[in-house]
Amino acid sequence: MLHVALRLAQQQQNQQGVLYCYDLMANLAFDQLQLDKAEKLFVTVLQLLLSKGTPQNDLKVIHVSLKLARICQLRAEIDKAEIGYKWCLDQIEHDKYKDRDSRVLYGVINDWYAQFLLDIGDVAKSMVHLKEAYKACGETQGDISENSMLLLNDLGITSFRAEDMDGAEKYLKEAIQVGRNLEDKSHLGVIHANLGLILLQKGVMKEAEKYCTEALKLGKKHEHTESVEQANYCFDQIKLNLGK
Repeated sequence: MLHVALRLAQQQQNQQGVLYCYDLMANLAFDQLQLDKAEKLFVTVLQLLLSKGTPQNDLKVIHVSLKLARICQLRAEIDKAEIGYKWCLDQIEHDKYKDRDSRVLYGVINDWYAQFLLDIGDVAKSMVHLKEAYKACGETQGDISENSMLLLNDLGITSFRAEDMDGAEKYLKEAIQVGRNLEDKSHLGVIHANLGLILLQKGVMKEAEKYCTEALKLGKKHEHTESVEQANYCFDQIKLNLGK
């Protein structure tokens, strides 16, 4: 259907319609991880935007560029991905407090860049950008939101990677508190299991077991496979530690 709509828009010389169709097709390919197809379509979207005089620091241009950086990351094109993420941050820097949309995009860029930095092992820098993402999320969506919960979970995992067990425990407990106030509690099991693993590392066996048990219960209740798998992994690690 999108191809039909695109053809009609082209026949009618409806530039906005053409741009809209290409953007939809690009995002669909991106969501389905059809990376080559998504890249070609996003490049076309970028060319159309720039050809009609859209400035480089326009949110639409930055958003498309961010997705191109993410595609490079998924292809393990490390240098290109880093250049892309830094470019997006540079472009939005001046307007990061301009309005809600700018603030949201600023948060997303920092979140994705933090994930990239963690992937390449730059844990300290990843933490800096995750904190920026969490701050922006709180300012635009409030402290009680799914994104806040997920970012707190990421802060916990990154703290663990930085060998800061106290920080990891603090962030994961905050994530659980936020999650308990959300309508959708499907991700809560994974966070409980993550906290169980941190407590196990700290040598607090009974507490670790308590959180792993709760993770399994939540995973089964919400039919959340990842929670069940993470809870079972947590129990396996507890058994290994008991056998030492």
